[in-house]
Amino acid sequence: MLGLTCIPPKVYDFLYPFKPHFGCSQARHFVLFCWLLVGLILVPEKGTLKGVSRIVPRRLKYWALLRMVRSGWWDEHALLQAISADVLRTLPPPSNGVRHLIGDTTLKGKRGEQHP
Repeated sequence: MLGLTCIPPKVYDFLYPFKPHFGCSQARHFVLFCWLLVGLILVPEKGTLKGVSRIVPRRLKYWALLRMVRSGWWDEHALLQAISADVLRTLPPPSNGVRHLIGDTTLKGKRGEQHP
């Protein structure tokens, strides 16, 4: 456990304009989403919710993160599009006018002979 007790201010300030994408104010899905992103950045494992729940403060339980992800109170596609558009605006323009996006989807499974 890293001992984080509050969301880093730079993360909160960057994500604050996207708060209207979260409709459930009672469950505080925006705050859970901020913690989820911080946990995904800091988790040394594959980035599962169980791994993230070990990084975030103890008062945030695994089931709370799971319910936030599964709930229908926020539109993940619209949120991803808005965040990516904001990030692309901050990048310097490419010299040739073409921006390339490269993603690493490498998943290294178990090695060796598998049990039947």
